[in-house]
Amino acid sequence: MVRKKYTWRKMDAIFMYWPQFEQLVRDRLQSVLSRNVQLHIFEDTEYWEVITDEFTSAEMEKLLSLGNATEKERKLHAPKTSGRIKDINDTLVLKLLQPMLPLQVKKTVPTEDGLYLFGQATSVTHEYDEKGGCKCSFLETLCRSRIASRLHLSAVLAAPAAKMFETVSCWSRWMLTALFGISRKAAAPILPMIFFGIWLS
Repeated sequence: MVRKKYTWRKMDAIFMYWPQFEQLVRDRLQSVLSRNVQLHIFEDTEYWEVITDEFTSAEMEKLLSLGNATEKERKLHAPKTSGRIKDINDTLVLKLLQPMLPLQVKKTVPTEDGLYLFGQATSVTHEYDEKGGCKCSFLETLCRSRIASRLHLSAVLAAPAAKMFETVSCWSRWMLTALFGISRKAAAPILPMIFFGIWLS
C-alpha cells in the first residue's frame, strides 16, 4: 500500500456580516472617542473602508496613535482639501479592532454579504493510504457518459452501468497485460481509444 503526502496551507478565519462588522466598528470608535459615531461600510470588490462623520484633529490623532499608524496611514487620514477629517481606511480599522478580535488578522476578503478575516497561515502535512484500483481517464469518463446517453439509460440505471463499464475497463487492462505483455499503466490510454472507436461505429 502506497502512502502519499500532501502539504496544505491552513489558516483560521472568521466571517462577519456587514451589519455585524459595522456594529463592531461603531462600538470600538464610540468606546475610544466617548461619543456616538455615525458610520457605514463602503465595499467595492476587493476594497472596503469605513465612511464616518467628521472627526476633530484631536480625535483623529487619538485613533492614529492607538492604531500605531504608519506615516502612509497618517497621510491618508490627513485633513481633506476642504479641511474636513473623516473616514477610516481598512488597515487602520483592523488595527483599532485587533484587541477585540479572536485572531491576529493578516488578510481580509470582502464579499457582497460580509467580510472574511483570515489569520496567520500554517503548513499542515496530511498523509493517506492510496488504495489500488482503476483510475478512469477523461476519455474513459467521456465514453462512459456517451454510451449511457446512447442507450437511453434512466438516471437509476446510469450509475450501475457506469460501474459495470469501469469493471470491464479494469478487466480489459488485465487482458491486454496478459495477452500482449502491456503494463496496466501503458494500457490506460489505449482503452479509451478502443471504446471511443466502438461508440463512433
